[in-house]
Amino acid sequence: MIILIVVMTVVPLGIILYSAFRQQNYTVHEERLVAERLADEISNDQEVLLSGTEQLLITLSHLPAIRKHDTEETNHLLAELIKQSPQIANILMIDPTGRTWASALPARGTIDVSDRRYFKNAMATGQLSSGEFVIGRVLNKPVLNFGYPIKNAAGHITNIAMVALSLEKYHQLLKMKKMPPRTSLVLTDHRGIILFDATAQQFIGRQDNNRIFQRMTEGPDMGTFEAVGITGIRRYFAYQKVRLSGEEKPYMYVRTGIPVETVAKRIRSELLLHVGVMTTVMIMAIVLAAYISKRGLIDKVVALRNATQRVAQGDLTVRVSEHVSGGELGELGCAFDEMARQLAEDITERQRAEQALRDSERRFADLVKFLPDAMFALDRNGIVIAWNREMEVMSGLSAADIVGRDCREVGRALHGEPREVLANFILSRDEDLLRRYYPSVKFDGDHVFTEDHPMKTGNRWIWAIAGPLFDSSGNVAGAIEVVRDVTDRKMIEEELRRSEIRYRRLFQDSHAVMLLLDSKTGCIVDANPAASSYYGYSINELRGKPISMINTLSPEKIAQELVLARKEGRRHFFFEHRLASGQVHPVEVFSGPIEIDGKPLLFSIVHDITKRREAEEKLQAMNTELEQRVLERTTQLEEANRELESFSYSVSHDLQAPLRHMTAYSRILLDDFQDKLDADAVGYLDRIVQNGAKMESLIDALLQLSRAGRTDMTISTVNLTVLANEMINELRLEDLERTVRVTIAEGLTTRGDPVLLRSVLENVLRNAWKYTRQTDEAIIEVGAEEKNGSTIFFVRDNGIGFDMAYADKIFDAFQRLHTDEDFRGSGIGLATVKRIINRHGGDIWVQAEKGKGTTVYFTIGC
Repeated sequence: MIILIVVMTVVPLGIILYSAFRQQNYTVHEERLVAERLADEISNDQEVLLSGTEQLLITLSHLPAIRKHDTEETNHLLAELIKQSPQIANILMIDPTGRTWASALPARGTIDVSDRRYFKNAMATGQLSSGEFVIGRVLNKPVLNFGYPIKNAAGHITNIAMVALSLEKYHQLLKMKKMPPRTSLVLTDHRGIILFDATAQQFIGRQDNNRIFQRMTEGPDMGTFEAVGITGIRRYFAYQKVRLSGEEKPYMYVRTGIPVETVAKRIRSELLLHVGVMTTVMIMAIVLAAYISKRGLIDKVVALRNATQRVAQGDLTVRVSEHVSGGELGELGCAFDEMARQLAEDITERQRAEQALRDSERRFADLVKFLPDAMFALDRNGIVIAWNREMEVMSGLSAADIVGRDCREVGRALHGEPREVLANFILSRDEDLLRRYYPSVKFDGDHVFTEDHPMKTGNRWIWAIAGPLFDSSGNVAGAIEVVRDVTDRKMIEEELRRSEIRYRRLFQDSHAVMLLLDSKTGCIVDANPAASSYYGYSINELRGKPISMINTLSPEKIAQELVLARKEGRRHFFFEHRLASGQVHPVEVFSGPIEIDGKPLLFSIVHDITKRREAEEKLQAMNTELEQRVLERTTQLEEANRELESFSYSVSHDLQAPLRHMTAYSRILLDDFQDKLDADAVGYLDRIVQNGAKMESLIDALLQLSRAGRTDMTISTVNLTVLANEMINELRLEDLERTVRVTIAEGLTTRGDPVLLRSVLENVLRNAWKYTRQTDEAIIEVGAEEKNGSTIFFVRDNGIGFDMAYADKIFDAFQRLHTDEDFRGSGIGLATVKRIINRHGGDIWVQAEKGKGTTVYFTIGC
């Protein structure tokens, strides 16, 4: 009796514990599935949003205003566009250097975005590229940027179109998601910066938990784990990586989480329920055991116990009715068998339900892939069951207005009359009615689609495709239709058609020789009438012929030139072309790529340059003759200059002897006979002596000027610092009463003739000393400065200066800006300096301001 009671007590208790364990695993698995589905849904939403954004950027890249860089029109267009797209915060147009030239929102001048991740990646990969969490430079708000490269016909990037997705708007969209209570949702960028946190807004813009972010970055593209989140709560997390095609690194991580405590509470409540139920069963079992024990049926109870243990171990095929028969235990055995069978069916049904759920999720994922375009779905009765945001924009009807209504209302929204739509024919398969509404319909397996046809407004064009929705049994449960607005593409196609007409007219009517070439085969595809006239062949004779028929280069060389034009983008060539008459003319060819009927060709314009070559040869001959004449005239001029310098030296030297005699005799008369001469005679003799001395000084200056041009140069290293100090010391000895503050830089060295360079410093420093005589605190500075890799020496003073209008005259001989009464001088010194500097291959110039001083700059070219 006791053993039976114990057995009947332990078995239900074991079933309770086993059921609790199974229920716990099932509940945890179910909650993780919820987290995974939410992460998958958010990831698909993001992919849909990016796909729509890419379609928008592709459309923008074809607009004439953007290709022409029309800033005003582009700004207006972009501003209107973001008004209709609340999730877009701003759109920028950026040139290849990273400078913005158009913006949907007003900006203060151009902005340099060359440091942004999306710009670098778009320029490097030529594909849509992602950015990262930043505070926008125009919006001054958190945004997530994406860049799309706009290319020209040659495939070169001409612009980067940037779309900034407002995180504030994105937060509003994510908040609209119906998430289970206490479920967390965190979005981070590729660095782990939090873009959105459904449960902790204060963490937005901050770094995510490093340990959790590392598990996501190092894990697979999607997965689950258990960890303590950034808010300190332990959760079951599910995550997915979101990346762009062409980018190896994800630009976003989507992570959802359900608190472990929430799951535990659910498990405890379910466990309490099971304990209550099984306790009741156990009490009944004890009573039943007491009854059975009185009947002596312990073997049947043992059989039931063994069967229960096998069921607990997962063996649902066990049956006991054949071992336990008769009476209440026989009925219990049958009930046990029925329970085991029902349990097996329940598990099988649950597995089918889980598979159906996965199938439904797959269908939903497939449906979401269409979201960049307008999409709606019908059930098998033709009732609208789905209506996405793009469909709302296209039709003007919200989902609340149309979901649950007959599909003919969709026909009214799209075509202006209540009629069946394309998705109806997936359900009805009425092909005659289908072709009445859509004459250009086409079939592709289970799907049906239409060519472009106008909407009810008449100025918009759409393209549509419809296909079936299947249930878990493979039966058609409804239909889905995707509608795409192709108005922009139609406009582009029409513009291309017009452009081709204009090109054809230009090609045929132009007087310039034009050829269309196949750069791969080297054959002439087409030629215009001007080419036929020039080469002497008919157009049909030129078509299909190799270019070697008219080009004198070898076929191998022609192939090399075509490669340069096709792959390296070379546009300008010089050839010799052979005419039908056999004459060979030089030609200049301008080539560029062009696409006609989808085939890449080379468009070439040929100019005959025979007359230009003849003119160039004549000009070359004239230049050669002119150079010869200039050389001869230069030689004559140099010879004349040498003779003039020799003459000047001889005259100056020969004048000194009689001048000294005249001056000496005048002094003798003043010294020996002054008392015998009247005052006028003495005054005349004084003037003779003074002017003689002045003449002698002038002759010395002329001789120095002549020597500066005639003396042989001995080039060596010259220390200008030492020379300048020596010259200043001489000047101080000559004028002991003056106090002049002189600054001479150390280490002023150069290569040149020491004697001539000493003459340069002597003349320049004497001028500085002389012209600071009237300054209270005279300052002279000698130094050097580096500019563009050259050393520029200078002598600066704070003397009387001069008007720069006369700067060109001060280096000419006998050109003085001051009278002899104010400042004595010969007018030869700076002319001598210029000649010496010129002989050293250098240059000399001045900067001055009247009353503030003068700076003499010079360079040495040796």
